[in-house]
Amino acid sequence: MNTIFLDVDGVLNKFSDYDVLLDDGYFRINRKLLERFLTLVKDTESQIVLSSSWRKLDGGRAFLEKLGITFAGETDGNGRFRGDEIQRYIDSHNITSYVILDDDSDMLEHQKVNFVQTDPEHGLTETLAYRAAYKLGVR
Repeated sequence: MNTIFLDVDGVLNKFSDYDVLLDDGYFRINRKLLERFLTLVKDTESQIVLSSSWRKLDGGRAFLEKLGITFAGETDGNGRFRGDEIQRYIDSHNITSYVILDDDSDMLEHQKVNFVQTDPEHGLTETLAYRAAYKLGVR
């Protein structure tokens, strides 16, 4: 089973975002970026693990689930680096095929082959979605 580790800010939204799917005053998701992400999930038959700080925000995960994102789990948030949290999840769930979508680069060295870094000004572009699918062996 393919796994996508999802950060939200800078992936499903962007700093200069005015094309917002839903804005409840606190959470913002870009409609086009969400559609692109959901297509990636479907095309790669992936499960999603929430690695974003949104997992700690009251209502963050529920907001994403209302938009059609189903989570297999989330990282524990106990790490100096996001890569540490992701590695613990990989190890404890025997993950072999994965990609990390994040705008920050605090991954472990050996994870970089599975890492697709987004630009927070643009989020998940078509090119980056294609790259993620390729890393998961699809396309």
